[in-house]
Amino acid sequence: MVRPCISKTPDPHLIRCALRETLLADHRPSIRQHGQPDHHAAKMQTDPARSPPGIREDRIRPKSHRRPKPRRRGGQTARNARARRIRLQRWMRLLLASLGFAAVAAAWHYYNEPAGEDRSGPIALCSASQQRNCIIDGDTGRDRGQKWRLVAIDAPEISEPGCERERMLAIAARNRLQGLLAGGYRIRPAGRTDPHGRNLIDLELPDGRDVSRILLNEGLAQRWPNRGNTWCEQ
Repeated sequence: MVRPCISKTPDPHLIRCALRETLLADHRPSIRQHGQPDHHAAKMQTDPARSPPGIREDRIRPKSHRRPKPRRRGGQTARNARARRIRLQRWMRLLLASLGFAAVAAAWHYYNEPAGEDRSGPIALCSASQQRNCIIDGDTGRDRGQKWRLVAIDAPEISEPGCERERMLAIAARNRLQGLLAGGYRIRPAGRTDPHGRNLIDLELPDGRDVSRILLNEGLAQRWPNRGNTWCEQ
């Protein structure tokens, strides 16, 4: 049996008892045993001034006035957000890597590709009195006194031909090269020399055509390294 909360002097038992009755009043209807409303309990709930001594007002506050607890984000939502963040970071890394690779490739192309120098035509054939800017044969010449050779082709030899056909083709290749360079050309150095100390170069015409490719297409040269003396095999 519950001990009644009756005492003339306040004591700890009275405080605990009043708190228990207040909490019970919050969780059960305030109806007396004979079906009559409990007006005393209703006043205790609505009138903070009549609350028992030692009871704080916020402890008897109705449930409707309590602050709702913030909802926590679910575990699945947090995992989805983390997965999206990881995918975004991966795409950012891939984008930065692509941009860096493109920048490195552009810099390498800029610093390693020869810029070339333009020359005006016409150009003479090399002789005892002409040794500065001239043509020796279909793939060799001089530029400002330095000997050069086309890097990608091999033209027939004029000085030591293997047969009469090679000598005729060598003269035709030399004349064709002289005619191509008559309107001006650009020298694009390859950045290295051959075993004879000649500078390896490419020649480009003002319209962008490659001189070596023209001689190859017209049958006046073969690719280098060559397959031997094909001029005298026919």
